[in-house]
Amino acid sequence: MVAKTTDQERLFAYLQPNLALREADLWEFVKLWQPQQRQKGEWLSQPDKEEQYFYFVLEGVQRLLFTSEAGRDFTLGFSYAGEVSGLFHSFLLRQTTEVGLQCLTPSRFLAIHRDAWLTAQQRWPELDRWALSFVTRILMGRTQREIELLKHTAQERYERFQARSGHLFLQVPHKIIAAYLGMSAETLSRLRAQSTER
Repeated sequence: MVAKTTDQERLFAYLQPNLALREADLWEFVKLWQPQQRQKGEWLSQPDKEEQYFYFVLEGVQRLLFTSEAGRDFTLGFSYAGEVSGLFHSFLLRQTTEVGLQCLTPSRFLAIHRDAWLTAQQRWPELDRWALSFVTRILMGRTQREIELLKHTAQERYERFQARSGHLFLQVPHKIIAAYLGMSAETLSRLRAQSTER
């Protein structure tokens, strides 16, 4: 019988390649993360609030979103199992933000409170390097997304999303994916139909 991987082991495996801590120290850091869960539609991080937690997603899909003054939602990104998630800029800077993080499916997490993070940061300065690397990857991803929206056709955006995150079509309403890709739901439906015909 194969032993089941624990949630903490999953977080350890995610952090280990990019966080230069001794194994015993990394386990101590991982133990600071506590389980949380949310239902579909619940906020993980509410807009106009200061982020108190940073998360490792164990199950589920979440969307980063902004709501305009007219009440229109704009999906800025997604997070899902095996990734870290949260409003890291708000978490680190202790500032409110106009964006929120909403669960699109029932979700489970390991979460670290900001106070625990700050204490760990003082003990393990390597966390600063990890945070810089994480923020750099986010910035690179945001830049790439903006280029895709400006440069690529609807079909190219669809194909790139399908290759990168195609599994989300099984979990996320297609109208949300369409809006994220900068196209109408009808255009997305047509592109999906064309790709299955090939």
